[in-house]
Amino acid sequence: MPQDRQDDPFEWIDAAQEQRGRAGLRRVLKPRPADSPLLDLASNDYLGLSRHPEVTAAAAEAARRWGAGSTGSRLVTGSTELHGALEAELSRVLRLRRGAGVLLRVCRPIWPRSRR
Repeated sequence: MPQDRQDDPFEWIDAAQEQRGRAGLRRVLKPRPADSPLLDLASNDYLGLSRHPEVTAAAAEAARRWGAGSTGSRLVTGSTELHGALEAELSRVLRLRRGAGVLLRVCRPIWPRSRR
């Protein structure tokens, strides 16, 4: 049985939403088409690589070969030959000691030494 609006403990949410709407503060999703010609300066794709033909072809091939799932933890079942090849290439390019964990060292945030 629905409650009266006066008894609704969440009424304040509706009121706040209405107030934000009147003030022009409500944001609305504006989905873009896949073939949008606009340059997206708000994303992490500022180099435009997400649509580069070589990148999309390699991603499609990797998905066909390895699947699209996230796998498990690398220590359990998630470490693949693809991870190993990527770590080897990163080790070579960045002149790091080769071995498991290169991805972790390359992708982790860089904290000031005083925080360690």
